Amino acid sequence: MHDKKVLLIGLEKVFACTLIAAMRERGAEVDCLGDKTADLPGGAYDILLIDVAVDLALIKRVKTVNPNVWAVILADTATVPPLADIILLGGDDYFIKSRDVGYLLFRLDHCLQYLTGRQEMLVQHDQLEKEIVAKNAAKEELRQRLIFYQTLMNAGSSPLYVVDINDFTVKWANRACYFHNDYEGKTCYQLTHGRDTPCNGVNDPCTIAEIKKTGQSVIVEHTHIDAQGRETIVEVHSSPIFADNGKLIQVVENCIDITERTQLQGQLRHAQKMESIATMAAGIAHDFNNILTVILGFSDLAHSLLEDGSELKAYLLEVIKAGRRARALIAQIFSFSRGKELAKQPVFLNPIVKETVKLLKASLPSTIELRFNVDSECGMVMAEPTQIHQVLMNLCNNAFQAMESEVGRMEINMERLTLDEKGAAAPGLRPGAYICLRVIDNGLGMDPFTMDRIFEPYFTTKAQGPGGPGSGLGLSVAHGIISAHKGVITVSSKLGQGSVFSIYLPEIVMETETDQPVGLPVTGGGDEHIIFVDDEGSIAGLGKKILEKLGYKVTVFTDSRKALAAIKSAPDKFDILVSDLTMPHLTGLGLAREIKQADIPLPVIIISGYNLGQELADEAAKYGVWVVLKKPFEYEDLAQSIRGALTATA
Repeated sequence: MHDKKVLLIGLEKVFACTLIAAMRERGAEVDCLGDKTADLPGGAYDILLIDVAVDLALIKRVKTVNPNVWAVILADTATVPPLADIILLGGDDYFIKSRDVGYLLFRLDHCLQYLTGRQEMLVQHDQLEKEIVAKNAAKEELRQRLIFYQTLMNAGSSPLYVVDINDFTVKWANRACYFHNDYEGKTCYQLTHGRDTPCNGVNDPCTIAEIKKTGQSVIVEHTHIDAQGRETIVEVHSSPIFADNGKLIQVVENCIDITERTQLQGQLRHAQKMESIATMAAGIAHDFNNILTVILGFSDLAHSLLEDGSELKAYLLEVIKAGRRARALIAQIFSFSRGKELAKQPVFLNPIVKETVKLLKASLPSTIELRFNVDSECGMVMAEPTQIHQVLMNLCNNAFQAMESEVGRMEINMERLTLDEKGAAAPGLRPGAYICLRVIDNGLGMDPFTMDRIFEPYFTTKAQGPGGPGSGLGLSVAHGIISAHKGVITVSSKLGQGSVFSIYLPEIVMETETDQPVGLPVTGGGDEHIIFVDDEGSIAGLGKKILEKLGYKVTVFTDSRKALAAIKSAPDKFDILVSDLTMPHLTGLGLAREIKQADIPLPVIIISGYNLGQELADEAAKYGVWVVLKKPFEYEDLAQSIRGALTATA
């Protein structure tokens, strides 16, 4: 009873004194009240002993101040109240009155043991309750945090998922994943690649394998496939997830769609490549123009020196005609190099087809048999030759791609067709005459579904094969070009039986053009003095011979600086200047500028292998250039230009 406080109320005085002495001897602190209900002492008590003869309502008053006090009622055997009354009055126990103080102390010791145990239980209960509250709060905080992070990850537009490193199964996926509702028990490579084994190799590196090696985050490019079979190029950002013991257990992968970026990068690379090709093509075309100028010029000279009916003269005529066709081809190269849309013109398709066949023979493997049939009755169509060539090359490349084994047959046929209303070969064709181009192969062929979509942009069935992967643009571009030419392109095919692509272009009726005259110009010459400047010695020599045969006096320079010095030293000596445009040290326009600034009234004619842009054309007009002739020019044009300039400035 050490350190316990006891309150006695209403006990007999002698008995109370004996009991108090015994309790204090045991170390208890005891207060005693009579049977009066006046002032109750304050302070905290552990045990209340109250006689049954006292107003038992005092129990509740004491417990109001000391709610944890243990209330014991002392009663005779005959006066023990019912247990229910004891509980209602706030009592906790009752003792039978006895003069044996030892018995009462024994009973009080048991009460104190019970109280001590109860107190410990209450403390433990409070502690346990606090722990439960804390755990529930932590659990709720964790739940709220989980909801927050799930909401955060679901708010992203990029697929994000968690993968187990041992069995590759997906453990969680955000809503941006097409499989976010159906990933239980499925592997990442099944869901994202549609395959049965983990990714591997250079093209599809496994992020989990890489993280296992380094323990660091990795970034790789993959091509993912969704449930509908659509391909998406993604940049996979994969990061490790470690357990508390530092062991790698999972990876989280964020997949960023870079399909558009990849396509734009490809387009940029293609544009840069085409720009480089165009620059190179322009340089080659310029040099080739100079070569053609010499070939055509001296061929014209030689042709004019031979007698009519000569076999050699006929041969030279064919050389001149071929040179003129080459000149038209160079004009197309110049237009390509400047990215201009070429104007449609009346053309025969036969030369375009033959040129395509030559390119194909040089590029196709010898295992591909190439056949070529052209109807001699084919007339002209209104077309842009370069674009028709592009369409034909696209179709032939598509035919080659269809020959999976690199062994097969390809045919290019061209014929003239006359269609009536009943014989229209395809929707959109009106009755009339058409030139029909067909590209036929005995490759894999197509099913009806593929044929329905074959002209759609970016639709392709090509994987890695003889010609590499397809972009899905070749046939859509071909369709667009033919439609712009008011024609129709069709396809017929069966699986395993090859394909036939047919192009129908309306034939136009043109009057037969007479060949351009061959030989020396028919325009009359003169006796004026011409200064002819070109850094190519062969062209300068050719110009001298042609103009001298027309009666002119010609002084030739291959250095524009020396030509300028000669003009300035004797400005009245020369009647007209004919100069190349592109020369080292001083260009033809620079020469014209110097003459203009020196106030020398000398008409100028510029010859050039390049097409002058608007800026150079304006500069030429500013410096008094009479005309700009394009290499390789017809010498009739040169003669007329010289005669016209001399007459106008006389």
